[in-house]
Amino acid sequence: MGTVPIDFSFRPVSYWRSNPRAESRTANRAAVVEIATICTVQTSPFENPLRATVTARQEGQAIVICVEVESTGVSEEYPRTSPLSLGELIDLIDSAGEYEDGLVYGPFEQWCGEAPPTLKDVDGFLVESEVYLDLSEHYRERLLKRVDAAQSDGSGS
Repeated sequence: MGTVPIDFSFRPVSYWRSNPRAESRTANRAAVVEIATICTVQTSPFENPLRATVTARQEGQAIVICVEVESTGVSEEYPRTSPLSLGELIDLIDSAGEYEDGLVYGPFEQWCGEAPPTLKDVDGFLVESEVYLDLSEHYRERLLKRVDAAQSDGSGS
């Protein structure tokens, strides 16, 4: 686990200045920047492995955040006037998609099914971002707490 507390108030100045791939695009095309990815990385009980992306695109003075779940084709857009803070991104991920508990916890619970979660289950989920460097650590810590709780309840392996 991390020794430095996660700064949930972190907010990038811009999605485009901090991302060299976006800067290289032509000025008259709307640059779309991937700001987070959520996916399963190993064989899972899902018929279609989970892959969701959170992207940002500029539309005039507005920023449009788009959450897309590729396996289901569900896409949701959220207009903004500034980049999300890390806490706002986490709130968005935790409430987006068709799962009751968002794009990480809902699929994680479905993945585990009736069995108690294990470290292997945690390792099967990837949440990453080149912009929000603490995003992965946040979700890993939260999923590991679910494993610890299951083991201390005597239901873990």
